[in-house]
Amino acid sequence: PSKGTGFVQVFRREEAEADNIKLRLIGLEENTKYRITFLERKEKELVLTGKELMENGLPIILTEKPSGVIVVYKKDTNDSNN
Repeated sequence: PSKGTGFVQVFRREEAEADNIKLRLIGLEENTKYRITFLERKEKELVLTGKELMENGLPIILTEKPSGVIVVYKKDTNDSNN
């Protein structure tokens, strides 16, 4: 947390019904923007505030079963609040 970066590793098992989930993160700075990168996927990067990530959650969609994704979050260096 002190470096403003981290990652989430998400798996969807063969038996999983839902193809999407919102994961609420913890320990972020509410007013800071975070750049969200989906590794090994062609999804567009997201920029969300710490408050959005902690209250609304990080949106994850995994359409294939089984599948997984690693998501990296990092303080947005273009954010003037940092």
